[in-house]
Amino acid sequence: MSDQLTPQDVLSKGLQRTFEGKNLERPLIFATQDATTLMSSLGSDHYEDMFIGTFDNTKTIGLDVAVTSTKVMLGRTYNGGTISVEELSKLGIDKKSVNSFLGQTIVAKPWTRLNEDVKYKNELFFYEYKVTKRHPLINAISGEETIFYNDQPVALHIVTISPIEG
Repeated sequence: MSDQLTPQDVLSKGLQRTFEGKNLERPLIFATQDATTLMSSLGSDHYEDMFIGTFDNTKTIGLDVAVTSTKVMLGRTYNGGTISVEELSKLGIDKKSVNSFLGQTIVAKPWTRLNEDVKYKNELFFYEYKVTKRHPLINAISGEETIFYNDQPVALHIVTISPIEG
């Protein structure tokens, strides 16, 4: 068995470490770099992410990039967010509780947002990630990540995973 991590392993471990609070002190280094420059500047089994939120912090855009020791790169984007603060309040919850549950889910199921369906729940929340389309022509995957509170959808992300060639 090989000790080399796959790009999916690197994405999973990086995302899990972010929600565990272990990836918080690192520079964003790839904002304007092309894939070749990025590949040569990163070490092996490396993970970078970038997060953009709106003023009310209910809508988000994110990008994760993984590089393995063999310089295979994989990118993952996610777009979406929660329902409005007012709608959350009517349900008796807030964005912090939704994000907290998302963090619990990712720590418990770090392989989510990849190439398989994933479900997770606690007493109030239910998480579901579904692969919605496989794009064999470009080896990409699209998926939807939804969080429900008492059977009502309160958050949604559209996820795309694709190899990045250098």
